[in-house]
Amino acid sequence: MGFLQRIGAPGDDAPAARPAAEGPPVVEIGPPDGRPVLFVHGMIDSPRITARTERLLHAAGIRLIAPIRPGFGPAPPDPASGDPPTAFADAAAALLEARGLGPVPVLGHMAGALYAFALAARHPGRVASILSVAGAAPMVEAWQFAGMSLGHRIAGFTARHAPAALPLLVGSGVRLLRAGREERMLRLYLHDSEVDAALARDPAVAELLHERFRFATAQGGAAFEADLREVTRDWSDLAARVSAPVT
Repeated sequence: MGFLQRIGAPGDDAPAARPAAEGPPVVEIGPPDGRPVLFVHGMIDSPRITARTERLLHAAGIRLIAPIRPGFGPAPPDPASGDPPTAFADAAAALLEARGLGPVPVLGHMAGALYAFALAARHPGRVASILSVAGAAPMVEAWQFAGMSLGHRIAGFTARHAPAALPLLVGSGVRLLRAGREERMLRLYLHDSEVDAALARDPAVAELLHERFRFATAQGGAAFEADLREVTRDWSDLAARVSAPVT
């Protein structure tokens, strides 16, 4: 696989390089005067939520401020992609400072939890607390990989032990999605979780999940690859620097 990855051509779906924007695109959800909460999306994720969840946000008076991380959806690639968590932390802190916000609660969803920790470690004055929802954790032991679903396990082991083959693996997934095979990708994604698979059979939920696949790979697989490398390493040192309370 490493050999194939080395000789593989970028292909027609390679995204064109774009200049960096002044700041990340931002989606806001909830009442404009609601309590601000920074929402950090994951690697197969987007700021889009269900209508029911948005109604609950209005009822609770909570306003989600959701920056789109580099390489996802419409966000430009990150020129400082050598250390994505640090680059995100600095951009998010600048966003909060520009709006006169902080410290605020930070909700890290899935892989977004790692980036929430990076923000809290690097700019502690901007983070009141971290809420980690289905959040990534430092990958320290082999049993953590063994407990993953099939699709996650394949991607995780590749990122951890055969990173040279990662572009080939992710690229094949991107091509599958662009061929309109979201259902096949979803079956792999939820292979070992019948409860989630049953929920995904709801057409509205399925479309939301399909949209997240498209959002994550809108510019190819680079952002997804970067997240895989980050979440499958032992980032205990980053977590240890966080003083904010974590739920």
